[in-house]
Amino acid sequence: MSNKLISDEQVALMERWLDLFSYAVMVLIEGGGGEEAFWGYQEYVRERVEQS
Repeated sequence: MSNKLISDEQVALMERWLDLFSYAVMVLIEGGGGEEAFWGYQEYVRERVEQS
């Protein structure tokens, strides 16, 4: 049940942010490098710039 304080688009955006954040944390905790950890975020930023 939704209270309509945020839109479905905003919920989807927050879910994507959480996925990007949790992936980065997981990679870093497992000893992966920053390049791998933040690759998804860099792709997200690139997509947003292309949409502008």
